[in-house]
Amino acid sequence: MDNQFKTVPDGQYTQTIYSLIRDQKYHDVINILNNELQFQPRNRAALSLLGYCYFQIQDYPNSSDMYDQLTKFFPDVDQYKLYHAQSLFKAGMYQDAQRVAQQIDNPEYADRILQLQINVQYELEEIAHAKTLIS
Repeated sequence: MDNQFKTVPDGQYTQTIYSLIRDQKYHDVINILNNELQFQPRNRAALSLLGYCYFQIQDYPNSSDMYDQLTKFFPDVDQYKLYHAQSLFKAGMYQDAQRVAQQIDNPEYADRILQLQINVQYELEEIAHAKTLIS
């Protein structure tokens, strides 16, 4: 992949990244973007796409780390908080997922947050509490 990265023509970086994502070559994208982060550690696009790619390959701890960084650098973007909570949940870090989800106060994400909280309670075997969230 390093050879492909070095041969990406000027002006075609974004097209190359999104073509690789379209083709589900997530590991290639991860390699390219991790290289990019060495030079620009706060690169919003790279962090976001890395979070997405790690999630797609089911590397939830790394996905959660990318979204955690995004929530610190861009604290007003609730979507990153939701993705962070979802990644934490998938990583089996249920209480952390619950904590992050509770910090989101955005009606646009209310249904997804509620579903996540119900799933967390279910995984923690708090069935009675999960049922109260449903009703």
